[in-house]
Amino acid sequence: MVAGFAYVATLRADVRNLQRINQEALDEMPCDVDVCQSNKFTTDPYTDSPDYVVDPKTKYFLSTPGSTPETATRLASLDFVDAGFVKQYHQPDSYNSLGGEKWRLFSRPAVIGSKQVEVIVGYAEKQPTKILEASSRDLPSIDKRLRQEADGIAANLAKLREPSSHAIKSASKFSADGFMVLDANTGEVLD
Repeated sequence: MVAGFAYVATLRADVRNLQRINQEALDEMPCDVDVCQSNKFTTDPYTDSPDYVVDPKTKYFLSTPGSTPETATRLASLDFVDAGFVKQYHQPDSYNSLGGEKWRLFSRPAVIGSKQVEVIVGYAEKQPTKILEASSRDLPSIDKRLRQEADGIAANLAKLREPSSHAIKSASKFSADGFMVLDANTGEVLD
């Protein structure tokens, strides 16, 4: 009976802590009809990682929990992306996010075993954590590097027999600000 009481008390404290973390993150992302201001949230090094934060109008993720092989906190049932959105970046182009950031994106098809996948690589042109914004003069060199990163990831994927749970990247010094590998048919995020 004592062990059960101790377990319930600990669980209740954990739930309250998660609720506090989620509320603090939402408080740092005020939204109006068109945009959510995520600057305070993305530049605050002391904010803990919340659960998924989803824009109710567009269904886009504003924040997802980070994960490592040691702490896999992502929910597989939510890890899907609109493959059509990714495929529209087979030529590098800029994308303005709901949070007011501007990303340069490039995607390309690749293969893991017999599975068709898409690789998308992104560079933050304008983001609250960056001191300087990329200028239009920088775009050709950014596009070249995005292509190189995507090609490196695709080459590593071609060596795999099936999707793996470890990070797939082109080299130990990944140059872009982010990447994703997804099933080209279902949109399931593989990495």
